[in-house]
Amino acid sequence: MEKILESHDSVNNMSPETHRQIIELDDELWHNIDLFLEIIGHQALHNARKQLNIPRKHWWWFIDELTQNKVTVGW
Repeated sequence: MEKILESHDSVNNMSPETHRQIIELDDELWHNIDLFLEIIGHQALHNARKQLNIPRKHWWWFIDELTQNKVTVGW
């Protein structure tokens, strides 16, 4: 996904099919966050992005930080 996003200047320049696939993949990642982090591990993810010098604009590499302050709302 990174390569696809990097090769397009904006969403406007990608095909509707590519855009749809990216949205579906993002959605799947968000719905499976707990499983993803259980398998990968917070520390391994942290170490990988540090070693690879991942920019913050690639949010999926920082999904552990994004979910750290997750709030559950119930009625």
